[in-house]
Amino acid sequence: MLGAMKLRSTLPLIIGSAAISVLLLGRPLWRAFGPTILINHTSSIPNGFYLMKPRVQWEYGALVVFPAPKSVAREFSKRRWFHGEIPLIKPIGALPGDRVCINASFVSVNRSKLGPVLRKDFAGAPLPQHHRCFRVMRGHFLPLSTYSPRSFDGRYF
Repeated sequence: MLGAMKLRSTLPLIIGSAAISVLLLGRPLWRAFGPTILINHTSSIPNGFYLMKPRVQWEYGALVVFPAPKSVAREFSKRRWFHGEIPLIKPIGALPGDRVCINASFVSVNRSKLGPVLRKDFAGAPLPQHHRCFRVMRGHFLPLSTYSPRSFDGRYF
């Protein structure tokens, strides 16, 4: 009976030690060898967890993870949406060579209307307006969500 009592008293210690070891060693091992998982809580794409994988070839609609340009990061912080150093997850709306036109009403790619251009965000603050047409340069893409008309994406930056 004494042996069973001793086993019960050391079991929490063993479990606790194992949990601490997993916490201390697990995070560096996950970063080194585990996949990168991102959490999206914005309206640009459906909320949830996304597994990040390297992509060799870009294609329309593919989700891309990229750092926010400095001007966009400042805008996010100013609007208190989230800290600007959080990477953005946006679908590709236009590829190199595509002609993009942004006017007061909508954004189009190769003459196809893809979504509205709003004047104000959901809180009523004015959104940046860039009315112009341009071709997407080699090595670039236009981040553009067709999932949400309220996405803060390439139509505003």
